Amino acid sequence: MADHAQQLPLRSRPWGVRRGDVQALQASYDHHAAAQAQRLAALAEHLAARDAENTRLTADLHSAHLALAELAGLAAGNALDDQTSSRLAASLLALAGEHLIASVEVAFGNPTGELAKATTRNDNGRPVRTVVQQGQCVVDCTWQPGVDAGEDTSRIVEALCAAVVCSLAGLAASRVKRHLVTQLGDERAYHRHLALRARLDTPTATIDILVDPHSQLAHSALYGRKAWEAALARAAAELDRIAHLHGGQAYHVSDLAFALLVDEQHLDRVVGAAEEELADYDGLIFAVGHAVGGA
Repeated sequence: MADHAQQLPLRSRPWGVRRGDVQALQASYDHHAAAQAQRLAALAEHLAARDAENTRLTADLHSAHLALAELAGLAAGNALDDQTSSRLAASLLALAGEHLIASVEVAFGNPTGELAKATTRNDNGRPVRTVVQQGQCVVDCTWQPGVDAGEDTSRIVEALCAAVVCSLAGLAASRVKRHLVTQLGDERAYHRHLALRARLDTPTATIDILVDPHSQLAHSALYGRKAWEAALARAAAELDRIAHLHGGQAYHVSDLAFALLVDEQHLDRVVGAAEEELADYDGLIFAVGHAVGGA
């Protein structure tokens, strides 16, 4: 009886969940849901910002690639014209970055004189103007107001300007000679381009293509000199096309030798394309060799 009496109060208790407990649980759920929604919104905003940054970096990379191509064309001996100064100025601005440089002016003429480089700074030590000059070949950069750039940054800008000035001076001093048949730049243009890429720290691969002299003699004896020149011109045109497709340039460095300068990342593709293109030339034998980092 005593045990039975003790259980009676338990039977009188109502079963179920109290309204206060339900409300507290709902409030806790709402709080966590709101916090999760905030985290998801912040994540979405972060991803959108990263996507915008990636888009900007892609555009900057494309601009830099075009700028390097323009500078490479200058080094390769492309003719100077009325648009050369504006194109080079735009290329330098793209490479240096408009966050640093406000404007660039380029002029070319008589290169007589020594190469001079100078960056002037204001009273706060911030760069105002960078001028690199050799005779009448000049690159004049105006820095963005308030840019807090140190000596290392200004030296990089000076090096970019010097690369352009030296190329302009070289072109002004002596025009590039082109092969009469292939119309490709000569060995001097090749070494100028290689030096420019080195100044700009551009990863470079060189591809050497040699015509076997015995096969050339046999080809000329069988088909004649005109056919040999036609085959040489066709090979040069294809090599130049392949090089341009991969950020580079082709050169005719000697009677039986071509050289290609291309971006290092494209080395294997260029070698494969060159070997495939030169496989069937009526008995002419082309040997394709390559190296990374220039020659």
